[in-house]
Amino acid sequence: MTEEDIVRGFWHFNQKKEWPPRKITNLEEYKGGDRLNLDITQQSYLSAYQQTQLVKKMV
Repeated sequence: MTEEDIVRGFWHFNQKKEWPPRKITNLEEYKGGDRLNLDITQQSYLSAYQQTQLVKKMV
């Protein structure tokens, strides 16, 4: 994090950077970068058990 990120808060809007970060639901989708937006707990097509397993896989 930069000093600016600390002062403004991590999720502040900055048009120079990709905003919002692209959402990923699987680690295989991550292509690197300084921003990460995990979308793993609001998947309506997954059961609660499957969502829990996805979270465990990410940790």
